Amino acid sequence: MTKIPEPQGYYEVVRTPEATNIRFETITDSGSFIPFHWHHALEMILLLQGCMELTLRQQTWQLQADDCFVIQADLLHATKCIHASRYILVQIPMDFLCRYVPDAEHMFFPWKPKDASREANACHNSLKALLKQMQHLEEAKPDGYLLSFNICLFRLLQLLYEKVGVTLTAPPRQPLLQNKERLETVFDYTLENYAKPISIREIAGCLSLQPEYFCRFFKKQMGITYLEFLNRVRLSRIYRDLLDTNEPLRQILETHGFTNYKLFRRMFQEQFHATPSQIREKRGQDPQS
Repeated sequence: MTKIPEPQGYYEVVRTPEATNIRFETITDSGSFIPFHWHHALEMILLLQGCMELTLRQQTWQLQADDCFVIQADLLHATKCIHASRYILVQIPMDFLCRYVPDAEHMFFPWKPKDASREANACHNSLKALLKQMQHLEEAKPDGYLLSFNICLFRLLQLLYEKVGVTLTAPPRQPLLQNKERLETVFDYTLENYAKPISIREIAGCLSLQPEYFCRFFKKQMGITYLEFLNRVRLSRIYRDLLDTNEPLRQILETHGFTNYKLFRRMFQEQFHATPSQIREKRGQDPQS
């Protein structure tokens, strides 16, 4: 089992072992908040214990134990685990997927947990069974486990291609992220400087844009304002330190650039439905099933 790593960036480069070419981990998450990010990989999450809030642009789902979700490559998404949780995380880079799935770059993989149709539920159960089998192989590592693991992997790819994927004649209107290079520049600058004040004029200057145009551009791409995004980055770091350290709250806020205490309390309550002291009281508790 792996404790969830601190995010290094919000356009994630998925690193995979040569033996499988995918990322497969069982994550033990004591609590986390990861603001909007994306990666050029298809992602699957199977929640084993606890609960998770998953947001795809403007839609939010509350995942419970045994829920499974498929997230399209290059789709902006955010995750939040207020309580301790465990889940299987799979990321399949698109260059690997394209080797074996015809027209993968032109396919869309829509998926929602607990779909009402019988066929979708059967596919959902098959997908979960494969992920759990892969988890067992990864943890037990029996003789020949790598061969068995890859057999499960290719069954998974076949299931995604035959039962989940939808071939598109034109790109979908919403899900695929546009202007990636511009947003990467904004995210890089934000992650390097979030602990100090960043004005709209300053961040707009990174793209050589006028402040008014930058605000419209960012809101269109992200679905939230830049200031909201900046404060969510700060909140994610503050939340992590509340769980991982015993530093006083005001010192943590100062470290991560949150100078408006009243705004912080309001945003924290909106995001986590608890006070910082309540979050600290809950840390270390077992995942809730």
